Amino acid sequence: MATRMLRRITTVVATVAVGSVTLVTAPAAAATVGAPKAPTITSVVVQPNPVVVPSEKRVTVTFSFVTGNDATEAEAYLKPPAPSVETKITLTKRNLGFGKAQWTATHSFDRSAKPGSWNLRVYAKNSGGDASGNKSFEVRQVWKTAFTNFDARPRLVREGDRIRLDGRLQVETAGGGRKALAGERVHIAFRPLGGRSWVRVDSTRTRRDGGFGEFVRATRSGWYRAEYDGSKTTHPAKSEADRVTVKPRELATRISDFDVAPRSVAAGGKVTVTGRLQAADGRGWDGVRGRRVDIFFQEKGSGEWVRVGSDRTDRFGRFRERITAKAPGWWRAVFDGGRGLKGSESRVVWVAAESKADTRIVRFDAFPEPVRFGRFLNFRGKLQVLDGKRWVPFDRQKVRLYFKADGRRKWELVKDARTGRDGGFALRERAFRSGWWRVVFAGDARTEEAVARPDHVRVVRR
Repeated sequence: MATRMLRRITTVVATVAVGSVTLVTAPAAAATVGAPKAPTITSVVVQPNPVVVPSEKRVTVTFSFVTGNDATEAEAYLKPPAPSVETKITLTKRNLGFGKAQWTATHSFDRSAKPGSWNLRVYAKNSGGDASGNKSFEVRQVWKTAFTNFDARPRLVREGDRIRLDGRLQVETAGGGRKALAGERVHIAFRPLGGRSWVRVDSTRTRRDGGFGEFVRATRSGWYRAEYDGSKTTHPAKSEADRVTVKPRELATRISDFDVAPRSVAAGGKVTVTGRLQAADGRGWDGVRGRRVDIFFQEKGSGEWVRVGSDRTDRFGRFRERITAKAPGWWRAVFDGGRGLKGSESRVVWVAAESKADTRIVRFDAFPEPVRFGRFLNFRGKLQVLDGKRWVPFDRQKVRLYFKADGRRKWELVKDARTGRDGGFALRERAFRSGWWRVVFAGDARTEEAVARPDHVRVVRR
């Protein structure tokens, strides 16, 4: 058994030894040697893209691409929008290893560069062949814009009124001048008085001549300006600011129920002026409280209105004033407005205030003098009125008899009587105390008061 096992082990070792020799001595596969490979082109880049020329300054653009398979030569060409011809640009090479290289070129663009789609064509070759690639990019000429003649009118308005904003938008040209920029959207911006930020409140489009005009409602005082956002070929622009002052909206007012009473009064008499101040609040007319209303008078034959009084309205807007009427003429009430209310005037009212005619009592006499205690005293006299330049009898008028005892200060009414056709009057009264007697005519709307000269009568007891 041991002998058989030993034979098997010997056989396996011998077999392994023979195999190892075969692997070592086996001949290597022969290498395949072919023709060189053509170059490859990758990573064609234009930086920046698009190419924006914003001013007269030149803009430098970098062009680059990567070649593989040991390219020995490379070229690059720029082609503007048609019709045009290609222009070769100079490349610089930087080895990246493993048969790769980066080729780079720069080119400057200015105002002479034609806007539109350009093409970059690249080419590489080696002994194995050649390769090419393309990259499109855009060139934009961006021109400055500006607003001219921007204006806001009117400069002073009431709250809610419309104002007109006008101006003109222009763009610079290649020759250094300016031309109208038509069909562009212009925004109207507003900054309130005391504010810091601008808010756009409306917009419009420019006409063929670059002009624009827009109406907006003014609600606050502040500044307005025009703003343009620009486009691919134009720069943004902002106009100068124009200020508009807004006054608070004033409500309409009226003076209703105006009257002066009485309409006929003696010169120097009192009249009562009444009325009501109202304001239109959108729902109707309502009384205005706490406002001053002035009363004006224009004398007959005069063209001048004179302020003769005033009063403040109550919570219902009513006013009332007592004023002396010195002459005939017209009356009216005036409210000056203010604090959100417009001024107003009342209708005109005529009041006849004629001057009173003078009167007098003549030939007044109390008799007999002296008089015995308890006996009758007789009183006679005449009442006259001045008619033009003549004194004439004043008939059918009431006269009153007054008495003031010696040592007293107060006159006491005794009785009254009426004058006759000749203006005369006659009275009788018993006398009990010594003192003064007089007759008084009180006057009326057309005549002045008249007082007779007092007559003293002594009363005796005998």
